Amino acid sequence: VVSRFRAACETDASTILLDIDSCGGTVAGCFAAVHEMRELAAKHGKVVHAFANEAAYSAAYAIATVASTISVPESGGVGSVGVIGVVSEYTALMAKEGIRVAVLTTGARKADGHPGVPLSDDALASLQGTIDKLGAQFFGLVAESRPLTAEQVQALEAACLMGQDAVDAGLADEVISRTQ
Repeated sequence: VVSRFRAACETDASTILLDIDSCGGTVAGCFAAVHEMRELAAKHGKVVHAFANEAAYSAAYAIATVASTISVPESGGVGSVGVIGVVSEYTALMAKEGIRVAVLTTGARKADGHPGVPLSDDALASLQGTIDKLGAQFFGLVAESRPLTAEQVQALEAACLMGQDAVDAGLADEVISRTQ
């Protein structure tokens, strides 16, 4: 995404359209990509517009915040500004099936969240702390480009908002069709 955006910035076009239709992706590299794309747009003097071509959720919405304006069709949506992590524990099932697993580590926290290790309250708290930190970074990233504070973004509770609801919440600027 960044390399294609860089190539667009190096053209003589004055405006770049981010035509987004995605439910999102992973946090790995996402926030750095957004910052780099914002810097490229500023460096090259490009106006960036994002169109949520039905969906710009989660990491895809993060990419949309590179734009100075975000448009959404009436039936399209944006949002899901949040971070999710899933941890599974299979120790009871493995014990029932007679499977013995030994997880060897060089640190007491190295196996936090490993499905072969019982989930402790400390491990869950540590993993939740990581999710909370990433979420705070995401809320701040959105607040940098939208008329919202990080607290207001967080208060949206990662909602997926369509059309005018997205505009009313401050996550989009206008409701338009693709042909407008």
